[in-house]
Amino acid sequence: MEFSSAGGTPAANIGKNGMISHVRTQVAHLTSPADERIISKSEDVDRNSVLQRVMEVPVRSVSYTDEWAQKNSVGSDATRSLIGQDIAKVMPEWVDVVSEVDGLQDFHEIKDRQVAFNTLAALQAMHHRLTLRPA
Repeated sequence: MEFSSAGGTPAANIGKNGMISHVRTQVAHLTSPADERIISKSEDVDRNSVLQRVMEVPVRSVSYTDEWAQKNSVGSDATRSLIGQDIAKVMPEWVDVVSEVDGLQDFHEIKDRQVAFNTLAALQAMHHRLTLRPA
């Protein structure tokens, strides 16, 4: 299913890979399932290990190709970002590889929730180190 802008250009589509928006998308409220009744297994996380791996994540200053910038309304200015192929080497659980997006095969996407949760674990490990408490 494709949604078009007033000018007729594709703005978003919903397909087997989920929703892909080609324009700025504002979501007033976004939630994710987190109820304990749907969890079959829960274990503590080695926060120190997560911290060490997070410290290896390369954050880059990137500019998008003209075609991608125009189609996705991201502009031509440089911005800080992660590159999926680089991140997959350090934090593979942060990356999804989609078979095809806009004609690009094996398209890499970052799982924002995983980034947020691992960043929280790393922050907790740092806090425990700074307060001289074992994580």
